[in-house]
Amino acid sequence: MTRRRVLTMEWVTGVKLTTLPAEEVRQLVGVGQEAFLVQLLEVGFFHGDPHPGNLLKVTEGPDAGKLALLDFGLVAEVPAHDRAAMVSATIHLANRNWAALVDDFIDLEFLPRDANRAVIIPVMERVLGPYLRGGGAKAFNFQALSQDLLTTTLEIPFSVPPYMSLLARSVATLEGIALTADPGYQMVAQAYPFVARKVLRDDGSGTAALLRDLVYDEQGKLR
Repeated sequence: MTRRRVLTMEWVTGVKLTTLPAEEVRQLVGVGQEAFLVQLLEVGFFHGDPHPGNLLKVTEGPDAGKLALLDFGLVAEVPAHDRAAMVSATIHLANRNWAALVDDFIDLEFLPRDANRAVIIPVMERVLGPYLRGGGAKAFNFQALSQDLLTTTLEIPFSVPPYMSLLARSVATLEGIALTADPGYQMVAQAYPFVARKVLRDDGSGTAALLRDLVYDEQGKLR
Protein backbone atom coordinates (compact mmCIF):
# COMPACT_ATOMS: atom_id res chain seq x y z
CA MET A 1 0.00 0.00 0.00
CA THR A 2 2.95 2.34 0.42
CA ARG A 3 3.35 4.75 -2.48
CA ARG A 4 5.25 7.94 -3.19
CA ARG A 5 2.71 10.03 -1.23
CA VAL A 6 1.43 7.38 1.21
CA LEU A 7 3.52 5.73 3.92
CA THR A 8 1.98 2.63 5.49
CA MET A 9 3.29 1.74 8.95
CA GLU A 10 2.89 -1.26 11.25
CA TRP A 11 3.28 -1.42 15.03
CA VAL A 12 5.84 -3.99 16.15
CA THR A 13 6.07 -5.01 19.80
CA GLY A 14 9.53 -6.15 20.81
CA VAL A 15 12.72 -5.54 22.74
CA LYS A 16 16.06 -4.13 21.59
CA LEU A 17 18.64 -6.67 20.57
CA THR A 18 21.20 -5.15 22.92
CA THR A 19 19.02 -5.91 25.97
CA LEU A 20 18.97 -9.65 25.28
CA PRO A 21 21.27 -12.37 26.65
CA ALA A 22 24.44 -12.89 24.64
CA GLU A 23 23.27 -16.19 23.17
CA GLU A 24 20.10 -14.61 21.76
CA VAL A 25 22.06 -11.66 20.41
CA ARG A 26 24.41 -14.02 18.56
CA GLN A 27 21.50 -15.94 17.07
CA LEU A 28 19.57 -12.88 15.91
CA VAL A 29 22.66 -11.06 14.67
CA GLY A 30 23.19 -14.02 12.35
CA VAL A 31 19.67 -13.47 11.00
CA GLY A 32 20.31 -9.74 10.65
CA GLN A 33 23.58 -10.34 8.88
CA GLU A 34 21.94 -12.68 6.37
CA ALA A 35 19.18 -10.12 5.76
CA PHE A 36 21.73 -7.35 5.27
CA LEU A 37 23.79 -9.39 2.81
CA VAL A 38 20.67 -10.24 0.81
CA GLN A 39 19.81 -6.53 0.68
CA LEU A 40 23.35 -5.55 -0.29
CA LEU A 41 24.42 -8.27 -2.72
CA GLU A 42 21.13 -9.71 -4.03
CA VAL A 43 18.61 -6.84 -4.03
CA GLY A 44 20.96 -3.86 -4.20
CA PHE A 45 18.89 -1.76 -1.78
CA PHE A 46 20.02 -1.73 1.84
CA HIS A 47 19.04 -0.33 5.24
CA GLY A 48 21.49 2.43 6.07
CA ASP A 49 20.83 2.85 9.79
CA PRO A 50 20.71 -0.53 11.60
CA HIS A 51 21.47 0.91 15.06
CA PRO A 52 20.32 -0.96 18.22
CA GLY A 53 17.00 0.91 18.34
CA ASN A 54 16.12 -0.33 14.86
CA LEU A 55 16.74 -4.01 15.60
CA LEU A 56 14.09 -5.68 17.74
CA LYS A 57 13.25 -9.19 18.82
CA VAL A 58 9.51 -9.50 18.24
CA THR A 59 7.76 -10.52 21.48
CA GLU A 60 4.09 -10.74 20.48
CA GLY A 61 1.94 -12.12 17.69
CA PRO A 62 2.64 -14.73 14.99
CA ASP A 63 6.17 -13.41 14.42
CA ALA A 64 7.24 -13.67 18.07
CA GLY A 65 10.89 -14.61 18.36
CA LYS A 66 11.82 -13.22 14.95
CA LEU A 67 14.03 -10.24 14.18
CA ALA A 68 12.34 -7.00 13.12
CA LEU A 69 14.29 -4.35 11.23
CA LEU A 70 12.68 -0.94 11.73
CA ASP A 71 12.83 2.47 10.06
CA PHE A 72 13.86 2.28 6.43
CA GLY A 73 14.13 6.06 6.29
CA LEU A 74 17.81 5.95 5.41
CA VAL A 75 18.59 3.63 2.52
CA ALA A 76 20.88 3.40 -0.49
CA GLU A 77 21.00 1.56 -3.79
CA VAL A 78 23.96 -0.43 -5.11
CA PRO A 79 24.18 -0.94 -8.89
CA ALA A 80 24.31 -4.54 -10.14
CA HIS A 81 27.82 -4.02 -11.51
CA ASP A 82 29.07 -2.91 -8.09
CA ARG A 83 27.39 -5.84 -6.36
CA ALA A 84 29.23 -8.26 -8.62
CA ALA A 85 32.51 -6.46 -7.95
CA MET A 86 31.92 -6.67 -4.18
CA VAL A 87 31.44 -10.43 -4.42
CA SER A 88 34.63 -10.74 -6.42
CA ALA A 89 36.54 -8.46 -4.02
CA THR A 90 35.50 -10.49 -0.98
CA ILE A 91 36.88 -13.67 -2.53
CA HIS A 92 40.11 -12.09 -3.75
CA LEU A 93 40.65 -10.36 -0.42
CA ALA A 94 40.22 -13.55 1.60
CA ASN A 95 42.59 -15.34 -0.80
CA ARG A 96 45.21 -12.55 -0.70
CA ASN A 97 45.01 -12.17 -4.46
CA TRP A 98 46.17 -8.55 -4.44
CA ALA A 99 46.47 -8.12 -8.20
CA ALA A 100 42.89 -9.29 -8.75
CA LEU A 101 41.75 -7.13 -5.84
CA VAL A 102 43.19 -4.07 -7.58
CA ASP A 103 41.00 -4.95 -10.58
CA ASP A 104 37.98 -5.19 -8.28
CA PHE A 105 38.76 -1.81 -6.73
CA ILE A 106 39.05 -0.28 -10.20
CA ASP A 107 35.67 -1.80 -11.13
CA LEU A 108 34.22 -0.27 -7.95
CA GLU A 109 35.84 3.07 -8.89
CA PHE A 110 37.89 3.07 -5.70
CA LEU A 111 40.97 3.39 -7.90
CA PRO A 112 41.50 5.03 -11.30
CA ARG A 113 42.05 2.81 -14.33
CA ASP A 114 45.60 4.07 -14.69
CA ALA A 115 46.44 3.25 -11.06
CA ASN A 116 50.10 2.46 -10.44
CA ARG A 117 49.97 -1.19 -9.38
CA ALA A 118 53.63 -1.23 -8.39
CA VAL A 119 52.81 1.36 -5.73
CA ILE A 120 49.33 0.17 -4.75
CA ILE A 121 49.86 -3.58 -4.26
CA PRO A 122 52.56 -3.26 -1.54
CA VAL A 123 50.43 -0.69 0.31
CA MET A 124 47.35 -2.89 -0.03
CA GLU A 125 49.25 -5.92 1.27
CA ARG A 126 50.66 -3.94 4.19
CA VAL A 127 47.26 -2.53 5.21
CA LEU A 128 45.05 -5.56 4.55
CA GLY A 129 47.51 -8.38 5.16
CA PRO A 130 47.45 -8.26 8.99
CA TYR A 131 43.69 -8.84 8.94
CA LEU A 132 44.11 -12.03 6.93
CA ARG A 133 46.68 -13.84 9.07
CA GLY A 134 45.79 -16.93 11.00
CA GLY A 135 42.87 -18.25 9.02
CA GLY A 136 42.20 -15.97 6.09
CA ALA A 137 39.16 -13.74 6.38
CA LYS A 138 38.56 -14.83 10.00
CA ALA A 139 41.18 -12.31 11.13
CA PHE A 140 39.06 -9.42 9.87
CA ASN A 141 37.55 -6.59 11.93
CA PHE A 142 35.67 -4.14 9.74
CA GLN A 143 35.86 -1.15 12.08
CA ALA A 144 39.63 -1.40 12.47
CA LEU A 145 39.99 -2.04 8.75
CA SER A 146 38.00 1.10 7.91
CA GLN A 147 40.37 3.23 9.95
CA ASP A 148 43.42 1.73 8.28
CA LEU A 149 41.94 2.20 4.82
CA LEU A 150 41.55 5.90 5.54
CA THR A 151 45.29 6.18 6.08
CA THR A 152 45.99 4.73 2.63
CA THR A 153 44.38 7.73 0.96
CA LEU A 154 47.59 9.61 1.78
CA GLU A 155 49.61 7.13 -0.28
CA ILE A 156 47.35 6.13 -3.16
CA PRO A 157 44.56 7.92 -5.13
CA PHE A 158 41.72 6.22 -3.28
CA SER A 159 38.09 7.36 -3.64
CA VAL A 160 34.67 5.85 -2.91
CA PRO A 161 31.22 6.02 -4.56
CA PRO A 162 28.56 8.06 -2.69
CA TYR A 163 26.78 5.02 -1.22
CA MET A 164 29.97 3.56 0.26
CA SER A 165 30.11 5.81 3.34
CA LEU A 166 26.58 4.73 4.28
CA LEU A 167 27.51 1.10 3.67
CA ALA A 168 30.59 1.39 5.88
CA ARG A 169 28.48 2.92 8.63
CA SER A 170 25.87 0.16 8.41
CA VAL A 171 28.43 -2.64 8.49
CA ALA A 172 30.33 -1.07 11.39
CA THR A 173 27.08 -0.63 13.34
CA LEU A 174 26.04 -4.26 12.83
CA GLU A 175 29.48 -5.46 13.77
CA GLY A 176 29.42 -3.30 16.91
CA ILE A 177 26.18 -4.93 18.06
CA ALA A 178 27.56 -8.40 17.37
CA LEU A 179 30.76 -7.66 19.30
CA THR A 180 28.76 -6.95 22.46
CA ALA A 181 27.81 -10.63 22.53
CA ASP A 182 30.85 -12.15 20.85
CA PRO A 183 34.18 -10.29 21.20
CA GLY A 184 35.65 -12.51 18.47
CA TYR A 185 32.96 -11.71 15.90
CA GLN A 186 34.17 -10.51 12.49
CA MET A 187 31.57 -9.72 9.89
CA VAL A 188 33.68 -10.12 6.77
CA ALA A 189 34.60 -13.65 7.84
CA GLN A 190 30.94 -14.40 8.46
CA ALA A 191 30.01 -12.98 5.05
CA TYR A 192 32.40 -15.24 3.14
CA PRO A 193 30.12 -18.35 3.17
CA PHE A 194 27.22 -16.22 1.89
CA VAL A 195 29.41 -14.92 -0.93
CA ALA A 196 30.59 -18.45 -1.77
CA ARG A 197 26.98 -19.70 -1.96
CA LYS A 198 26.08 -16.79 -4.21
CA VAL A 199 28.92 -17.60 -6.61
CA LEU A 200 27.82 -21.24 -6.74
CA ARG A 201 24.24 -20.20 -7.54
CA ASP A 202 25.02 -17.56 -10.15
CA ASP A 203 25.70 -18.24 -13.81
CA GLY A 204 27.13 -14.90 -14.91
CA SER A 205 30.06 -14.42 -17.27
CA GLY A 206 32.61 -14.13 -14.45
CA THR A 207 31.35 -17.03 -12.37
CA ALA A 208 33.79 -19.63 -13.70
CA ALA A 209 36.82 -17.51 -12.77
CA LEU A 210 35.46 -16.85 -9.28
CA LEU A 211 34.77 -20.55 -8.79
CA ARG A 212 38.41 -21.27 -9.63
CA ASP A 213 39.48 -18.66 -7.09
CA LEU A 214 37.26 -20.29 -4.48
CA VAL A 215 38.60 -23.79 -5.08
CA TYR A 216 42.24 -23.36 -6.20
CA ASP A 217 45.13 -21.25 -5.03
CA GLU A 218 47.53 -19.38 -7.36
CA GLN A 219 49.60 -22.58 -7.79
CA GLY A 220 46.55 -24.52 -8.92
CA LYS A 221 46.31 -26.51 -5.68
CA LEU A 222 43.09 -27.11 -3.79
CA ARG A 223 42.56 -24.66 -0.95
